[in-house]
Amino acid sequence: RWGAVGVELGYDWTGKLEHSFHDGTLELDARQRVTGWTAGLDFNHDFAPRWSMQARAGLFLWDAETRLDDHVAPALKSKDSGNDWYAGASLEWQWRKRTSFGLGYTHYKAGDTDIDVLGFASEHRFGGGD
Repeated sequence: RWGAVGVELGYDWTGKLEHSFHDGTLELDARQRVTGWTAGLDFNHDFAPRWSMQARAGLFLWDAETRLDDHVAPALKSKDSGNDWYAGASLEWQWRKRTSFGLGYTHYKAGDTDIDVLGFASEHRFGGGD
């Protein structure tokens, strides 16, 4: 990070979505897993002595695997990939000079799928100097 602007690169595993549908005699299980690489910019604003806010946005290069199973016919499986976007914001509290904790929200767009993630983060910065 240089002042208020930084660059971020990362790998995201957004978890596995599992959902079951039941409609009379039809029972269908759906599973989807989305992973991907992120590359973007982040912006930091210190608004109090130990508090700061961050906003981030960038490119999301994603891969998705989907499986539909009706427990009668063989399961349908598909894979897809693409390039979309992500954006998020977080609030951070500096506990010690080099240690902070934060709570953040990120939205990922992956084709027709929208993924919302709420997360907790901790950071410890190593190194000499200020």
